[in-house]
Amino acid sequence: MVAHALTPRTSGPLVIIGGAEDKLGPCLILRELVQRAGGDRARLAVLPLASSFPDLVGPRYVALFLQLGAGEAFIVDLPTSATAAGASTLDALERATAVFFTGGDQRRIAQVLVGSPAALLLTRRQRSGLVLAGTSAGAAVMSCSMLSGQGGPPGLRSRRVQLSRGLGFSRRHR
Repeated sequence: MVAHALTPRTSGPLVIIGGAEDKLGPCLILRELVQRAGGDRARLAVLPLASSFPDLVGPRYVALFLQLGAGEAFIVDLPTSATAAGASTLDALERATAVFFTGGDQRRIAQVLVGSPAALLLTRRQRSGLVLAGTSAGAAVMSCSMLSGQGGPPGLRSRRVQLSRGLGFSRRHR
């Protein structure tokens, strides 16, 4: 039997949350995210673009991360792919010690970010230690390929699923 050695990873951790994480009790997962991002020195960027209600979801997570001890938490608003190339967006993502993608529809995240300057910046920063996190749709978009829908004619149950390109943060380096 031959063992394959993986090259050491210097990439920042991925905090991939299936969804419906605890936001009212001890908040163990989100508390750990704040710690991995630097605790009281953490600067968490919240990206609520997957949500149908970003104006509600974004501030809720900002308040929660501050309550959990983050030094700073702020929303990065990305309504269009043009904003994913804007200087203010790139500056905000450059400043962050962690980036958190909220839940909603992962296709919205992919539509705005895949191939954008913001995604390239996040990939580069993650390789040098940036913490990336996401819940539900924010977790689904982390992979190279993500589930994006169900195939087949409308109204008929289908066992086929549609895949589309994700952000590729979970790619293993060998």
